[in-house]
Amino acid sequence: MRFHLLLRIASFMLLLVAATARAQVFIPDTLVRGWLNQSIPGIVDANGIMDTTHAGIAGCDSLNWYASNFTTDSTWIDLTGVQYLDYLEVLAVRHIDQIPGWTRINLPELPPVLSDLTIQFGMEHGVILLPDMDQPMARIAISSFPSVALDVTFGSITDTIGSITIWNLHSFASGSFSGYVEDLKLTEPEVNMDTLVISFPGWSCGTLAIEGFPSVIAADLANMSANRFEFLDGVKMVLSWPMAVTDIHLEGTFWGVIPAWPTTLTDLRWDVFNDVCIPLFPDALERIQIIGQNELCIPNRPAALQQLSWQHLWNNPGVTIY
Repeated sequence: MRFHLLLRIASFMLLLVAATARAQVFIPDTLVRGWLNQSIPGIVDANGIMDTTHAGIAGCDSLNWYASNFTTDSTWIDLTGVQYLDYLEVLAVRHIDQIPGWTRINLPELPPVLSDLTIQFGMEHGVILLPDMDQPMARIAISSFPSVALDVTFGSITDTIGSITIWNLHSFASGSFSGYVEDLKLTEPEVNMDTLVISFPGWSCGTLAIEGFPSVIAADLANMSANRFEFLDGVKMVLSWPMAVTDIHLEGTFWGVIPAWPTTLTDLRWDVFNDVCIPLFPDALERIQIIGQNELCIPNRPAALQQLSWQHLWNNPGVTIY
């Protein structure tokens, strides 16, 4: 009896210590301490200790944090502390360096109800480290000033994300993927001397859109799936298509050989500026829209074809196209 009583007391003391540890958290980054106190006055003390039971947390559902520098020095921002804001739904972090340098932003853990995340850099090369995504998110947007490189790393993704938009992508990595992204968009991916190869192994998307005007982008997408694929503007190469894609929109100048169309393709919009050999169409293709004015050789008539829209047909009636 005495032993069980002592055991219960010991268990209670452990829970009390754990609760105290949870309530008192050290915030290593002085910039983040300032941001937290700006948003919830008094939540971090002079020693950098955050009170995670602060009454102001309940009223904090949206944050817009901003800082700027004028330095070429590297800046490291550790967002430890954000994960304890239990009611935070919208978070925007903007660190705008006025001259080229490096800034790394690390978000170690998501707040429990966060649904909208914006990370913005300025003239500096940006590095963003995101945590495991194990909760639904409505929107993630990562950007920088034009032509400034961004290196983006996600943890594992196990839930649904409405949209992910990344401007000026230089490199990308992620952990395991068992979730779903409704809209994944890369705008003006950053390229210097080398070809940028874009790949999202294991990812599953509703729409994948890549657009912009870098030197050369190559899409190697065989290890991901997407319902719709848009590859727009600039100079590009297609190494492989996404699995299960049904809708493809191509626009711009293409290098190399276009690979065989996916057998699942039902809709094709072709607005390619240069002369490219079009592969044989799959029988499942139902709708073809050709925007360009130049003459093309249509390789075959798909068995399921319902609609062919092409200005050349109207300008040259009677032309045999297959």
